[in-house]
Amino acid sequence: MSYPTHDVSLKRYMEDIRKTNPISREEELRLFERCRRGDTDARNRLIKANMRFVLKVALQYRGCPIPLPDLVNEGCMGLIRAVESFDSSRGIKFISYAVWWMKAFITKSINETGSMIRLPANQCLRVRKALMNRGMARIWTRTCGASCKPPAAACPSRLPWGLTPRPPSRKSCAMIAR
Repeated sequence: MSYPTHDVSLKRYMEDIRKTNPISREEELRLFERCRRGDTDARNRLIKANMRFVLKVALQYRGCPIPLPDLVNEGCMGLIRAVESFDSSRGIKFISYAVWWMKAFITKSINETGSMIRLPANQCLRVRKALMNRGMARIWTRTCGASCKPPAAACPSRLPWGLTPRPPSRKSCAMIAR
C-alpha cells in the first residue's frame, strides 16, 4: 500500500503493517482460543495481523474534517474492541465483525468532533437520512461539516446501509425547519 502522506507517524504505521504477515483462518481460530484463555501474545498477534484493514476502513472516511492519523487511531480502538468481544464459535469471519466495530468507532469520533455543533448520534443519523431523502447531502456537508458519508450518499436514490428512500416524516421535516 502506497499512500502519499507527510505525517511521520502514519508512514511508520504503514511500514509496520507491510512487515506483518496475514494469518490464515485456522491460525486465527487457534489464536482466538488462546486469547479466550487470557494469552496476551495471541491477542497482540491478532491485532497486528488485522491492522491493514484499519487503514483500509479509515481511508473510506478520508474527506472528513478529522485527520487520517486520528481516523486510524479510532479504527484501531474498534479493532481492539472487536478482538476482545469476538466469539469464534459463531462461525462468522472475524474481519466482518471487526470492520463493523472499526466503522462504529470512526463514525462516533466523527459525530463527536467532526463539526462545531455536536448532535446526539441518533439525531445526526436522522438528519442525514432526511437530507439525503431530499437530495441535499451537499448542503449537509457544507453547513454541518460532516463531509464523511458513504459512497452511496452521492446518489439520492440510494441511501447508505441498504436503506430505501421514502418521503421524510413530519417529525424530521419539523426538526429540519427549526
